Amino acid sequence: MKNRDLILLLVDKSINAFGQVLGLSEASKLKIALTIIQSTVQDTFNINSNYLSREVLSDILAKKPLDIEQASLLTNLLWTEAEILIKLNRPQYGLTQYENALQLLNWKTRQSVEMDHLERKNKIRELEAIIAKLKLPEEKNISK
Repeated sequence: MKNRDLILLLVDKSINAFGQVLGLSEASKLKIALTIIQSTVQDTFNINSNYLSREVLSDILAKKPLDIEQASLLTNLLWTEAEILIKLNRPQYGLTQYENALQLLNWKTRQSVEMDHLERKNKIRELEAIIAKLKLPEEKNISK
């Protein structure tokens, strides 16, 4: 099971348990899951993912480089956050987090330990396809 899937599974099971007890709607469960992911990013990396842009992430990577495991965890958390944001009908914010996750994966490609890692390359391709799909409606609106 992929790390990202494991994160989603753990968050989903926790939220569903609370949701059943409290009678929460699907949107409420997603908002709680989003809060958990964002709190984890804040507590683990001291990063407010609400304000994380490509430029901010570049500065973070330049000033306090992450080790490979930390970068993998942050990538998975941001990717999971993006998926939740898309489900909450916040595609622009989801797109930003997908781009941040892709930036981290590309950063990892430049680390000697990670060169030619097939799983990472597959993740990069998958993220690029998701980002292209999300940008497509945006480009149609610009051309009108």
